[in-house]
Amino acid sequence: VTAEPPLLDTATSSTTSAYEATFIKALPTRNNFTDIISVAPAVSAPSEGSALMSAYGGNVTSQQWNIDGLNLASPEGGWLGWLINPEIVQETSIKGFGAGAEYGSTMGNVYNMVTKSGTNQYHGSAGGYWTTNGLVDPNVELDSSELYDYRLWDPAGEYTIDDYYDIRATVGGPIVRDKLFFFAAAQWDKINVVGPNGVAGLEGSGTTDSRYDGKVSWQVADGHHLDVRGHRADSEVVP
Repeated sequence: VTAEPPLLDTATSSTTSAYEATFIKALPTRNNFTDIISVAPAVSAPSEGSALMSAYGGNVTSQQWNIDGLNLASPEGGWLGWLINPEIVQETSIKGFGAGAEYGSTMGNVYNMVTKSGTNQYHGSAGGYWTTNGLVDPNVELDSSELYDYRLWDPAGEYTIDDYYDIRATVGGPIVRDKLFFFAAAQWDKINVVGPNGVAGLEGSGTTDSRYDGKVSWQVADGHHLDVRGHRADSEVVP
């Protein structure tokens, strides 16, 4: 006996978009965490890469960011202050307005993320992104004589890429098979994109980041699971 699922779920008042690891890896984005979230229906961000998102009619200050079940949203602003390495994302979901009672203190969207864990098989990954200004066509052709005098450094209004690289690596596996597992990840990036009227070619300028994540998982018994995780991030910004 087969039947089609109902178009309207009468058991819940929330709307959910959920992505698993294979789908996340295949997304045609720059593969950062905010890009992963922003492709969901009804999610709106003020600019590319911004975590100040809103969805389903809820505003930024009333949202939740649940990472492995822990709400890490800023209490005064609702944004996520943790820049997440996308290589640690196992699954993610976005719940719309009317989320269940288990999501307290929110009037709108709820972002849930589950991070990767170790398994009985050793596994790892390595990859990265890199580009230079020579690989980017600004597609801007303007007559500088028609522009205002304040465009001193860049009369054509072009964007210049001085530095852009992003390197990631992960490793995971068993410590004690069927009982104790580990997972670790690292990310290093530098981004120096100069906008119109900016001064390109300044040595050392831009944003340099390094992120490190570690997780130990213990299968205490059937139905009882304990995770201990840590995160460290360093960021240097030179105007």
